[in-house]
Amino acid sequence: MASRKTTFAERIEIATYAIEHNRNYNEASQKFQVSYQQVRSWVLKVDAGGF
Repeated sequence: MASRKTTFAERIEIATYAIEHNRNYNEASQKFQVSYQQVRSWVLKVDAGGF
């Protein structure tokens, strides 16, 4: 899947969505049209204390 540009606010929204849905990176990546790896990366950043 080709990556798309996301805003900082979108990244927070996507990471929060994934966390609230039991860390379902695949579901979040499909819903927001970004890669699985990118969602996982953002969630790990949030886990580490934020962006």
